[in-house]
Amino acid sequence: SLWVQAMTQKYLRKTSFLSYKRKPSDSLVWKNLLSCRSLLKKCIIWKVGNGENISFWTDNWIENKSLIEILQIDLETIPSPLAKVSEFIQTDKTWNYAELNTLLNNHPVISKIQGIAIPLNSTPDAFCWGLDSSGSFSTKTTTWLAHDKDINDISEWPLRWIWQIDTMPKIKIFL
Repeated sequence: SLWVQAMTQKYLRKTSFLSYKRKPSDSLVWKNLLSCRSLLKKCIIWKVGNGENISFWTDNWIENKSLIEILQIDLETIPSPLAKVSEFIQTDKTWNYAELNTLLNNHPVISKIQGIAIPLNSTPDAFCWGLDSSGSFSTKTTTWLAHDKDINDISEWPLRWIWQIDTMPKIKIFL
């Protein structure tokens, strides 16, 4: 949309939305969008391409989780917190098992990493929406996450009765 293009041209010429550094001169709207990044990061699942954009430790790229979550460790305790996934991909497009084994101490997660296919051509990394099985964004799953509901146990919404009321749509939306 035109709005997205304008914001991209103004703020994201040299960086991505997820790595943008907040500035005092940013507009209030942009600052509010940036405040939603932590919620957004929980929902994004990275698909490995060349591995250059995926943080090895903090991005969700294995089982919809980050390595920090899987290993249950603190970021301060790891040797190279800024490592990228590309650092563990060899030139023949296979995982560097020796390097992974050295870093992760023969942890079972290594076999899960090796199960992730690496494209043979130089495909950039991509991400999809991890809260929906289709990989597409949905406001429903985002709303459930924002209200601390268990996404895997999405039973009927308790306020569904609102949409059954015989009134104007604006009243239903207000409710």
